[in-house]
Amino acid sequence: MKIKQQAVYFAGFGHVIPTPDFLMRMLSKINERNLGLLPTVVQDMSGQLRLRMASPDGRVEVVVSSGRMDIVEQGSIVSNVALRSPDQFADFSQSCIDAVVGDLNVMAHRLAFVSAAILPVEGEAVESAFNKFLVPLPFYEGIAPIEWTARANVQTNIDFNNFHETVNVIAKIDRAQGQAQAQDSSWTQFDRIVAELDCNTVPVNIEARFPVSSVRAFVLSAGALVTQIEEQIRSKVQ
Repeated sequence: MKIKQQAVYFAGFGHVIPTPDFLMRMLSKINERNLGLLPTVVQDMSGQLRLRMASPDGRVEVVVSSGRMDIVEQGSIVSNVALRSPDQFADFSQSCIDAVVGDLNVMAHRLAFVSAAILPVEGEAVESAFNKFLVPLPFYEGIAPIEWTARANVQTNIDFNNFHETVNVIAKIDRAQGQAQAQDSSWTQFDRIVAELDCNTVPVNIEARFPVSSVRAFVLSAGALVTQIEEQIRSKVQ
C-alpha cells in the first residue's frame, strides 16, 4: 500500500512572495484547476515568508521555498487510504507548478520523485524480512532487531521530454514500529516494513535546463522505474 508520493522541482523561487494580492491570485488559479488546495503563508528557517498550499484534510501539501517546490501526497501507515494513481499524481504535480509559476521563465536544475509504500507483511514475516535484505552479524541471529534499515543507491539513465538524464535511485527499506492515529482519531500500534524509493537527477549538472512543462513526463518516467523496484522488493518478502 502506497503511503506517500512526492515531486520536487529544484529552481529559484525567490520571486514568489506571498503577499495578500498574490494569495488572492493563487486562490483563483487553484479554483480554475480544481486543485482543492488552500493557500497559506509559512515562515522558513531564515524568517522569510513562503507559500504553502494544503488540502482541507491535510493529506496534500505544496510548499514553495527559495530553492525548491515540493508537492507531497500522504496516506497513513495504519489506514487504507488510496492515493492518486501515477497518471493522476503526475497531472496534479504539473497543475500545481503551472499555477505557481504561470508564465514566468523558471527553469529547474534538478527534479526528484519520491514514493513510500508499506510491504504486505505482518507478524513473524516482519521479523524474517530482516534476513532477506541484510546479512546479520552472529549477535543478531537469535535476537531479531526491532528497528533496522537497508539502503542502496545506484545510478542509471532515464528519458523524458527529449532529455536523457542520469538519476540516483535510492532504495531505503525500514522496519518501523510505533503508534499512529487512525481515521477515527484513535491511536493504534504498528510494526511494518516500509520501502521508500527516491529517484532524482544527479546534482553534477547545475544548468537550469528543465522547463516547467517537463514535470509530468519526469514524474511518469521516474514513477515507472520506482514501481518496478517496489515490485521486486515485494517479491522478496512474499
